[in-house]
Amino acid sequence: MSEEEKITLTDPLIEELKDHRANMQYGRHNVEIGTFNDTTQCLLAMERYMTALHARTGTELFLVAARSSGDGFLHPFVTCTSDHVRSFPYHQFKTTFVDLAAAFEAYCVAGVEGLVNKHTSNTAELKAKLKNLINSSLETLLGKVRMVYVGFEEKFTVSYGVVIEKWPIERFISPSELTRPELDILLGAWTSGTTFFRKMEQDEWEQWREKHLASGTSVLSSSPSTNSTTSLNGASPSAEGPMEVDVPTMLSSEQENPVPQFAPSSLMDITPAANNNATLQFINSSGTGTGLAGVRKRKQRSDAGKKRGPRKK
Repeated sequence: MSEEEKITLTDPLIEELKDHRANMQYGRHNVEIGTFNDTTQCLLAMERYMTALHARTGTELFLVAARSSGDGFLHPFVTCTSDHVRSFPYHQFKTTFVDLAAAFEAYCVAGVEGLVNKHTSNTAELKAKLKNLINSSLETLLGKVRMVYVGFEEKFTVSYGVVIEKWPIERFISPSELTRPELDILLGAWTSGTTFFRKMEQDEWEQWREKHLASGTSVLSSSPSTNSTTSLNGASPSAEGPMEVDVPTMLSSEQENPVPQFAPSSLMDITPAANNNATLQFINSSGTGTGLAGVRKRKQRSDAGKKRGPRKK
């Protein structure tokens, strides 16, 4: 038989042999007992290679292996090249390789990462679905408008007489800021029709506006003179105007502690009234009665008016 005839006959067989070897090396087992035997033999061989490498070079190694599904037979596998490596997880993480391997197996079998990604994706879809449902309900009632949650009363109830009936959760915020349980409750309420937008009748709307504006809770009815700054004695000013603050004045011996009234913005910025020419001064001494004690007149010097000679050097 010539050389060409040999090549012609053996080439197909060589290709089949290469495919068989590749299948033995990389092909996935379809029987779990085959997977277990193959894994065990490979792990024992790797353990021998690691031990030999450590003996030759002093390289420290550890190996942790676990099955990827609950159908496998393999128990968590751990091997270390020395006791020094075996104590590493305890000193670093306060655990052992046995516990670490068990946690690794649970992570691989349960597929936690996939579950987290799926939960995040489902939550984002719920938020988008609820947001579109609320916006479409509002547009059906009022036309092309944009739903807002902060200042809803001022934008929709005061202007259009629209209210939301039977909001089922405590917080009134955008769906993008809700938790998963709140999303489920709110979506169920909107889908079932329990929660909905309602436009008030004209009489009801007028009564609501009068009550709402009278309460002073709306930004539309806020007075520009309202002062929200805390007063000097710790009390909050009233809604009618700034709180009056007692300010002491420089007094003469003939006056009896008059107390002028001012409304300063802060303790360090006090301007006397236009009709009061007295000099203002803060006094730390305690007062008697309702007023503060005035500054006593300074005693006249004994040598007042006498001519003094040059200062002695």
